[in-house]
Amino acid sequence: MALFLGTLAIAGLMVYNAFQVRGALDRIATTVQRIDIGVLDNPAAAHDIVVQLQSDTSIAARALSGPHWAAATHIPQFGDDIAAVREFTDAISDLTDRGLPELFDAAITIRHINVNDVNSQTLNRLTEQVQIGDTALGQSITRLKGIDKSDLIPELADPITQLTDQLIALRATTAALNNVGGLASAASQILSLLGL
Repeated sequence: MALFLGTLAIAGLMVYNAFQVRGALDRIATTVQRIDIGVLDNPAAAHDIVVQLQSDTSIAARALSGPHWAAATHIPQFGDDIAAVREFTDAISDLTDRGLPELFDAAITIRHINVNDVNSQTLNRLTEQVQIGDTALGQSITRLKGIDKSDLIPELADPITQLTDQLIALRATTAALNNVGGLASAASQILSLLGL
């Protein structure tokens, strides 16, 4: 009887956790859709996007932690889905912890920079931010592309595919930042040679 009640309790917890994860994944997809060039005109909105993504990935990661979820990854029919969600949340967490804050800061700085404030230190920092952000974005895309969606339930496979596509589009948008970062690096070297 105790074994039955324990199993029932774990199953109930897992169902509750699954609903938490589903809600977090839906919010992540909605939040990523809010990322566009307009957000760069509003640093508070950019900050809110990062905080929301960090919060939702944290909720999903916590909901899938614990030995019962580790054991569940070995259950046929469900194990691939659970492993995919864990990989998904890890990839988005890395992006929101390292990549997006750097990219947003660099883009906002570039968009609002005063020409009189340009110096080699500012340009070096911009170049560094763009490189950090672009690397994290590329790594997250690679991790998401690496998730085998063929055996996943559609309710999971579709959002992962959509989010991967959204991040690829974001990376295409941030390619301009990479160009600015390259220019910033060259300009920084020139300013250093001139002693500025």
